[in-house]
Amino acid sequence: MGNKLGYISIAALGALCFSGVILSTNNKTDLTHIRAEGNNIVLNRNNAPTLSNGSGSIVDNKGVTWEYYNATDYSSGHVTLNHQGYFGIANNSAWGYTGINELSVNFNSTDGDELWLLKSTDGINWNEDKILTSNTPVESANNWRYIRFYNYSNNSTSVDINSVSLSFSCSGLSATEDIDAAHIENVVGTSTNITYTRETVEISPNSIGGEAMRFTKSGSGSTTLTLGLGKTYTIGEIQNSKIEFDMKTSNINYGKTLTLMHDTSSISSTVDSSKHSAYKCTNITDDWYHIEVPVTSLISTISGYGSQDIPAKNIEKKEVNAIKINAGTCVIDNLKIGSTSTPLGIYNNGTSFSSGSVYWFKVAWVGKLHSCTMTFDNPIAEQVSTNDPNIKNGSPFYIRGLSSGTINVTAQLIMGYDRHVLTIQKTLTVN
Repeated sequence: MGNKLGYISIAALGALCFSGVILSTNNKTDLTHIRAEGNNIVLNRNNAPTLSNGSGSIVDNKGVTWEYYNATDYSSGHVTLNHQGYFGIANNSAWGYTGINELSVNFNSTDGDELWLLKSTDGINWNEDKILTSNTPVESANNWRYIRFYNYSNNSTSVDINSVSLSFSCSGLSATEDIDAAHIENVVGTSTNITYTRETVEISPNSIGGEAMRFTKSGSGSTTLTLGLGKTYTIGEIQNSKIEFDMKTSNINYGKTLTLMHDTSSISSTVDSSKHSAYKCTNITDDWYHIEVPVTSLISTISGYGSQDIPAKNIEKKEVNAIKINAGTCVIDNLKIGSTSTPLGIYNNGTSFSSGSVYWFKVAWVGKLHSCTMTFDNPIAEQVSTNDPNIKNGSPFYIRGLSSGTINVTAQLIMGYDRHVLTIQKTLTVN
């Protein structure tokens, strides 16, 4: 994406870079115009926090504030995290780290413990990333300003954090812009009746500085945009995530579609806002809308009953680097892969199935799936157990019709690093 400073006046930056850290007069408007060499920060027993009732904070030697919750003193290392305890960069810290290249955590845990890496642009809304392995470097927090380490233990046991090592550079524009793929360099292609330009004035209300992409339609006819994500992902990396972006348009009330792409080749099904509640569109203000589409609604890695719905071989290794949407004149901003909690959606094309057959109830979710339990207001159907020998990939989303009639099915999902619970209901007909 490169440095877009040519589009922002130096006087407007209000930030300085020192020792690889962004210093700012505003906690959230932390644009930078000076780059520093790469740096490292280490948290260990030498800078362990002083805790009171399990909580506390430290300011590291770069001036970044780390906060601790539901933690315990650990004399042999940095800190002990109890079940559902965490520590990470505080949202009220004067700045977060830019250009996080790599991080690793040395910790002691037992079976059933999950030490999660979370990441955020504001230190408030957290995207789950992955369960960490001790002493294994990860690079997936690159360009995110705020990180957090969270312990979820199935046995309510604690995790001892010996040390954390973090390498970073002082590069970037702002917390939102650093992870935003909405730059014209990332436009893969458009319909012939669409032109596009760099937009630096009319950007999303969710943005801090930076730029967006303006598309202008001429004439009539359908139009599509293929937009690069800024890097290549595998389905396995993003299967629990969502595609999200902000769109300014005066014509939101028609079927919006989204498809996963690799360059100009489609690799997924298409979700349509006029047919599928999995396509989430939330009004922000002044014709700006926030779009969220779970990857689970676009491509499945766990479907399969008997010989039907079987995912392609090695589906998790399939690569994604773009999306294709239908849009006319609009502005696109804040395009990224995210994983904050999103309401459930459905992406079935129909609502009926035959008695004696099975029906894939296509629920879309965001976050690691732990379980799905279905209930019915009429005993004419049942949830197919994941122990059924015909279930091929552990999917809990199949319903078996027992006799004809109408039912209301409620699916309750437990998901995410924090095991939050969401439900969705749908009326189905068994023929």
